[in-house]
Amino acid sequence: MLSVPDTELDSDGDHEIDALAVVERDATTEVDTDARRVGDADTVDDIVALRRHTVNVMDDVTLDDLDADVDPLCEPLLRGDDVVEEDVDAHADDVFLKCDDDIVYFDLHRLADFIAFRNTQRAFFLVSANVVTNGVCAHFQQKAGAIPLDLVACELPPGGMCGHLWGDGTKAQALHRHFLKDPDMFTPADTKPIVWNERISINFIAWLGRDLAHIPDLMADDEHDLCYGVRKRLRADNCIFPGFVAAHLSFWKQDAAMDVDALLQDYAALASQTLASFINPRPVAPSPVEAGATSCPLALAG
Repeated sequence: MLSVPDTELDSDGDHEIDALAVVERDATTEVDTDARRVGDADTVDDIVALRRHTVNVMDDVTLDDLDADVDPLCEPLLRGDDVVEEDVDAHADDVFLKCDDDIVYFDLHRLADFIAFRNTQRAFFLVSANVVTNGVCAHFQQKAGAIPLDLVACELPPGGMCGHLWGDGTKAQALHRHFLKDPDMFTPADTKPIVWNERISINFIAWLGRDLAHIPDLMADDEHDLCYGVRKRLRADNCIFPGFVAAHLSFWKQDAAMDVDALLQDYAALASQTLASFINPRPVAPSPVEAGATSCPLALAG
């Protein structure tokens, strides 16, 4: 189980990592040497050097500054001077989930599908959940018929950045209310992944442990680097998995126009309803991903 220190707002004005999950598999496989390369780096020593450089170029941030706040369990993953080949290998067959602290709902019935998709579809680097109020996801949700045009017009944000929904709390509130009426309508029948190689708000994402070596420890703009820099170094695609829905409460520009307390109460009721459904199971549409692809415990720490 790994945890990460709380951080400040990211470039979109959203809260940064609140929880990091690791899904461990019983079986381990040999890591391909290419999975340890970062840019022109071919050895673990080179990776360490690049990670140190990433830390050192950031204004007012040093490794000494990290010492007081970093959970010792995280140091091998967060501090370049501690990264060794064994750290990469130890997590090569794990699936990492990053969940923002203002994710107010996700579909527990289909979480296993999301993990299984992430685990088996290894051509992708980042896999994003199908996130409510995420501008890019909202555009594709509308194309799939989940969001009426007369409710909220969800244009595709230029390059994935900002957009009208991102800056409008009234629209975000309306979208939440629409989702709460019938959450299942946001899960399309066609769960084919949506390849997306521009920017996307990283509200709920998954990546493979074998790709840890490509991810710098500290990034001035982690979202940009994950959407562009790391993906390009890996020569891989990112995607949205429509079959797993999560709801993101708000971006900072939306808050003033939203009744956040009322929404949180309604999402708490939805969560109780969802948890109760595990006691009295409801029918769920067959998964497009074989459930046998995951076989291991999920550790979540905030």
